[in-house]
Amino acid sequence: MRIVGRGAFGKVRIVEHRESRTLYALKYISKDECIRMDAARNIIRERVILEQLDHPFLCRLRFAFQDQDYMYMVTDLMLGGDLHFHLSRQPYFSEDIIRFWFAELASAIKYLHLKRVVHRDIKPHNILMDEKGHVHLADFNIATHLHAHRPLTSNSGTGYYIAPEVYKGGGYNEAVDWWSLGVTLYECIYQKRPFEYDTPEDLQAAIRRGYVNYPTKDRQVSGECLAVMQGFLEVNPNKRLGYGDAGWAALVRHPFFRPINWNKLESKLIPPIFIPATENNFDLTYDLEELFLEESPLTAHSVKRTSKANRRSANDIALTKRDRDLNLIQEKFKYFDFTIFEKYEGFKDPVTMTVGDPPDWVKPAFEGADQGDILPIKRIQTGSNQDLPDNNWRSPNKSASTSNIAIVTSSSALGKYDQDQTWKRSSMGTIRKMNASTVTASPNAISHNESSTSLSEEYALSLQGIRKKQSTKSFRERRERDRKSIQVVLP
Repeated sequence: MRIVGRGAFGKVRIVEHRESRTLYALKYISKDECIRMDAARNIIRERVILEQLDHPFLCRLRFAFQDQDYMYMVTDLMLGGDLHFHLSRQPYFSEDIIRFWFAELASAIKYLHLKRVVHRDIKPHNILMDEKGHVHLADFNIATHLHAHRPLTSNSGTGYYIAPEVYKGGGYNEAVDWWSLGVTLYECIYQKRPFEYDTPEDLQAAIRRGYVNYPTKDRQVSGECLAVMQGFLEVNPNKRLGYGDAGWAALVRHPFFRPINWNKLESKLIPPIFIPATENNFDLTYDLEELFLEESPLTAHSVKRTSKANRRSANDIALTKRDRDLNLIQEKFKYFDFTIFEKYEGFKDPVTMTVGDPPDWVKPAFEGADQGDILPIKRIQTGSNQDLPDNNWRSPNKSASTSNIAIVTSSSALGKYDQDQTWKRSSMGTIRKMNASTVTASPNAISHNESSTSLSEEYALSLQGIRKKQSTKSFRERRERDRKSIQVVLP
């Protein structure tokens, strides 16, 4: 399908999933161009970071794979175009529209920082809009993880949007994203950037000084909007609006964002004010370049997998840098399919019969698991061997949890135990045999035993409730918890 974007290593085009018929955005990256620009590790890092992120205002990774010539990353499709496209088509947007956009972007940036991820390239080109008008942060090519006691030092980003502390040296942290958001906000208000110079040296010097002019003649800007721009474009990163807990609290209570209901915003319950057109939201030159200038348009290739023995042979010493980078891409750019997480049900707890959490890597835990087999856990015996079934049992209609070794009995065996009054089922699912002395005891002893049993049963029920609560935290519930992790109490 048509091309909707272009990057340093390839293009972005619309694709359709064969089974679900869902449209996605396919970003394909030339391995040769990536190696030539020494960016293989950047692409691999982007792939890893995207897999860890799941937020309503981020372009989420859906699939990842590779062939001989390209690496592919499939993300959510945004049919509304990017913010730069709309700023170039329409001279001004109202403050209400801008407030809505930047509240959604602020929510996405806060989520990234909670995940210890710094985007480092927030600008209108990387802000995409869906067909309903919600904005999403995209392009994590130079994003990185933030380490606890080690600041970032590389001059990564687009020059016009880089924060002063990056050019000053000495290290920086996630506060640079709030500066870039402020520059983007300034551009939405005034249709120009706060720092525009002909040479990189002059640009860097002006950004280091941090003096920003806020004209009032060309456009009437409210005091609240001016104040929020000044808060984002604060030279001191520790005092910058949005940075840290204090900065985030100041942001949500800022007069400019006071009309926003943040809980509804993150649930996408607030209807967007600006709704983009249904078509022609992308630059047509991308398709023209593909038609007339591309010598070899994108085609599918089969993946040729080489064994580790061949890749790590004694001849590795003589490998060129290109060969080493190709091997690195082959090993580290791993396959990803988000539908695995959507379809995965986990192993069922044999007592509560609830679905467990998926493991870190969703794949069959043992041979036969994908056919519905259960883990070969031996039964715990509580009575004589003659009364219990064989230990080596497997039932195709039941499954067991790796963290629960409580007894599971078949329906026929349970009927036997239920009919025999000398057997008693506990609240935790185990079956124990009652002593004869307990059956023939005096009425007082029986009453005391029942009281003791009721207490133990009550305790067991409380434990069972805790276990059931823990075991029912599915992947979807954890994803919803991440989405709602930013809890704000408005005054």
